[in-house]
Amino acid sequence: MTIAEMMRERTTLSYEVFPPKTEAGVESLKRALAEMNAFAPAWVSCTCGASGSDKGCQNEILEAVNALNGPVASAHYTCIHRSREQISQDMDTLLRMGIDHVLALRGDFQKGESGTMGQFCHASELMAYLRAQYGERIHLSCAGFPEEHIQSERFTDDIAFLKRKQDLGAEYIVTQLTFDMEAFKRWLDALDKAHITIPVSAGVMPVTERDKLLRHCLSQNGCAIPGPLARLISRRYDDPEGFRQEGLDYSAAQIREYLSLGVNDLHIYTLNDAKVTNELLVRSGCFAKP
Repeated sequence: MTIAEMMRERTTLSYEVFPPKTEAGVESLKRALAEMNAFAPAWVSCTCGASGSDKGCQNEILEAVNALNGPVASAHYTCIHRSREQISQDMDTLLRMGIDHVLALRGDFQKGESGTMGQFCHASELMAYLRAQYGERIHLSCAGFPEEHIQSERFTDDIAFLKRKQDLGAEYIVTQLTFDMEAFKRWLDALDKAHITIPVSAGVMPVTERDKLLRHCLSQNGCAIPGPLARLISRRYDDPEGFRQEGLDYSAAQIREYLSLGVNDLHIYTLNDAKVTNELLVRSGCFAKP
């Protein structure tokens, strides 16, 4: 069963992990995957370095996901620094490994560069190429931005891009970081009006560290910090443990609200931390170990 089919059949749980930079980190992540598998995620995605420098490590992690004999493995893949030939080589390798789900992304521009420096400039172009070359052999997904992409001029442009990706064969949407649930609701309404009907996987980043939270919101995603979260930051600004405890409660409440809105999947940005991920799922009260 594909990821999209599972998401249409029931509300699923999934994880995002990233490739560690050291062999010790890889082994640690393999142990973490086994621990997080206790909640029976339907699928697990692994990010990649923008330029593909960690492709080998990404593949090792995807193989580790497959070895769990439960979740489907999905690979993030970007346009950065990639030629058609390189893309085809990478896709052929994934298929040989038994990986047939790909989250197609443009990727972040590298420092000092103003473009992808590769064959394609947009995720939609990458998707069109993959669909033309591989047809239904690869199951494509795409990113969605409830507060719009930081380089987008208009919110309506983002929705139009998503409609284009659906038309190109994207089977589901994975949302990028947001804490503004009112913005998320407006985004869902916009999807409905644009006749975007593919399933939505809502990304959740556990709130555990002040500086990490601010970095992800302000330097990487350009997402708003709603009043309740801002007050939490102020209230626990110099209290790391208090911040962690209240932050996890905040994230658990966000999970419950996402589910009340009818999203098809909860996608936890685990940051490779099994302890935090499992604790968050317990606090949410929405997922039980089978």
